[in-house]
Amino acid sequence: MNEVEMEDNDKGERRATSFIAGVLLGAILGAGIALLVAPDKGTKTRQRIGKQMRSLGESAKEGFDDVAQQATRDLLRRRRRLRHQLDELAREARKTLADAR
Repeated sequence: MNEVEMEDNDKGERRATSFIAGVLLGAILGAGIALLVAPDKGTKTRQRIGKQMRSLGESAKEGFDDVAQQATRDLLRRRRRLRHQLDELAREARKTLADAR
């Protein structure tokens, strides 16, 4: 994979991560606003807000876990790619030294 392809891949991964974070934030804000403008009694609204916040907290944790797993996979893949490139450079350097002798 060449540098241009790697940069395009990195941009796509950043967009996906940003999209997931935006969806989670939008869901949290939307649910909070919807509950605040609901025409229920105060105690019932507070109970619903608490229940929704717990649910959203769990969803956010799952989303963040997914993002963390994706980031870990990306880092491992990049490390393998870098090792491969370094191995190639080392082989080329050894060949150049051997040819120069």
